[in-house]
Amino acid sequence: MTSGNPSAADLKAIFGTDRKPDAETTHRLGSFEVTMANGQITAIHRAGQEIARGLTYLLRDKDWATCPADSDMPHAAGKIDVQGRIDASGIAFSYSLTVEPDGHDALTVRSIGVAKSDFLANRIGLTILHPVPDTVGVPLEIRHLGGGHTQCQFPRHIQPSQPAFDIAALSYPLPDGATLQITFEATNPDGTPVCFEMEDQRNWGDASYKTYIGSLLDPWPFAVKAGAVFKQSIRIAVSPASKVRSKTRTTVHKPRPFRLPELGASIPLGQGPEALLNITHHGAPPAAFVSAYLRSDRIDPDDLQAIKDVAELLSCPLRLELEIHGKPKETVPQVARKIRGCGLNVAQILACPAPYLKSYQPGGDWPDVEPLEVFYARVRDGFPTAAIGGGMLTYFTEINRKWPPTDTIDFIGHAYCPIIHASDDKTILQNAATLPLMADTIAAHARGLPYDLISASLSMRSNPYGAVPVPNPEGRRMAMAQADPREGGAFAGLWMLAIAEKLGQTHARSFCVGALAGPASIYDACAKDGRRPSFDAFAALANLAGADRQTFDAEVARLRTTTYAQAWAALRHLHV
Repeated sequence: MTSGNPSAADLKAIFGTDRKPDAETTHRLGSFEVTMANGQITAIHRAGQEIARGLTYLLRDKDWATCPADSDMPHAAGKIDVQGRIDASGIAFSYSLTVEPDGHDALTVRSIGVAKSDFLANRIGLTILHPVPDTVGVPLEIRHLGGGHTQCQFPRHIQPSQPAFDIAALSYPLPDGATLQITFEATNPDGTPVCFEMEDQRNWGDASYKTYIGSLLDPWPFAVKAGAVFKQSIRIAVSPASKVRSKTRTTVHKPRPFRLPELGASIPLGQGPEALLNITHHGAPPAAFVSAYLRSDRIDPDDLQAIKDVAELLSCPLRLELEIHGKPKETVPQVARKIRGCGLNVAQILACPAPYLKSYQPGGDWPDVEPLEVFYARVRDGFPTAAIGGGMLTYFTEINRKWPPTDTIDFIGHAYCPIIHASDDKTILQNAATLPLMADTIAAHARGLPYDLISASLSMRSNPYGAVPVPNPEGRRMAMAQADPREGGAFAGLWMLAIAEKLGQTHARSFCVGALAGPASIYDACAKDGRRPSFDAFAALANLAGADRQTFDAEVARLRTTTYAQAWAALRHLHV
C-alpha cells in the first residue's frame, strides 16, 4: 500500500471499506500546531506537547447521534476558516469556524451556527477534549459564569456524573510545568449567556475529559427553530513554566505484572445458527468459553440448540448474557426452565433487568425496578449451579451509575465499544488507554470480585443513549454505528491486539472481542477461506491466555510482520 494513493483493494484489506481515512493537515498558528481533518480540529500541540485531543463543532440529534457534516476550508492566510453544512434526518444546519492566533502563545476558536430547519437536538456547538492520561489527577481551577472560582482536580477514578459545572474558564498545569488557561464564551439564540460543562469521557471509553457547550442538567432534547443563531468561542492560552516547578502530578495507573486474560467467543443475539454454520464450514477458533446473548422474550429453541452445539464443538463452558423483560419474579423462572429444557449447562450468567439497558443520569429519574439484591437472588434460584454476575450488559457508563451489591454476586462485568462519541481510526486506537482506568475504578467498587469484559467490538451492539445503534448501510466510519466496516479489515485484528495489551495490565479475568457471527464476526462467507483478518488475532489471543509480557509482545511482533504487515505499516503512527 502506498501512503499517497492507496488502491481500493488496499483500503478494503485494511479498513474493510474502500473509503479513505480523513486526510489530516497541520497548520502552524503562533506557537501552536493545529491538526485538521474533515473540517474539525483533531489535535492541538505546542512544543511537542498535546494541549487538546480535539476541538470540534458537533450537532448531536435527539438520540445523541452525531450528525454528519460536509465542510470546506477556503484558503486563509494566518488562520483557519471552515464552512460546514449538515443535512440529514430532517436537520438542516450551517456553521462557520475560525481558528486564529491571539499573540504567540494564545489561540482563539470562534463559531457561528445557523439553523435552516426546525428540529430537536441534544447539543449544538463547540467541544474540547483534555487528553488522558496527561490530565488525570491534575489540579484544576474553574472560573464560573458569575465570577466565582472552584479549586479541584481532574478525577482519578472515573466519575459517573459531571466533575465540573458552570464553566467560564479552566486553568491547570501541563506536564512541562506551564499553565494552560482555557476561556469559554457562548450565547443562546435569544442572546442569553451559556456556560460550559465537563464530563469524564472515560465513562464512555474515551481517552479524555470533555468540556462542552450547555449542561446536561438542562432539559433535552430541546427544540430548535429555523433561523436560530448560536455564537460561541474558546480561547486557549499558555503561560510559561516558572523556574521553580512544584510537584503536581501523580502516577495515574500502576500496572500489575502483565498477564493476558482468557478469551471467550461471543454469540450475538439470535445468531446461534449462524455461529454454528461458521465454525462448521470455516473452522473453529480456540476459546476458553462461549458467551451467548439472549432475551427472555425471544427465546428460540433452535437458537438454544445451536448455542449448545457451538459450546460442545469448541469444548468450552457456556456463559450467558440475559436480558430480563417483564416482571423478574415470573420471567426468571420461566426462562430458566426453557434453557434447562434445551439441555444447556450454564457455567455463569450475567442477567440484567430490561429497564437498565438504557442510560440514566445519576441524579435523574430512574425506572421502578426491584432491588438488585432481590433480582440476583432470583437469578441464582433459577440457575443454582451457575456463577451469578452483576453489572451491565451495556457499557461502563451504566455500571458506573448503578453499582451492583457485591455481596450477592460472584463476578462483575460490562461491555465496551470505542465508537460512542467518535469513530476515526486514531481515536479508536487511543481509546484503548481507558481500559486500565475502568479496571481501576471497578476494583475500587468491587474489591476482590473477578472482573470480565463481557464484550468488546468496534460495532455498537446496543444503544443505551437512544433508540437503536445507527444503521450504516453505506459502510461509513460513524459514531454509534450498528455495523462498523473495519470489522472486516485487518484494522480489527490490530485493534484486538491493542485491547488485549491494555487488559493484560489489569486484574481482568476474561474478555470477549469480535464474535462468531453478526457485525463483529471473525468470519466472512465471501472470503476465500471464510474468515476475516481478525480471525488470526482472535486465535492468537486465545492461545496466549495467561501469557506474560515477553511472550505476548513476541506474538504481537510476529503478527505485525506477517498477517498484519500491510495494516501495521499504514497504522503504526496512530498507536499510542
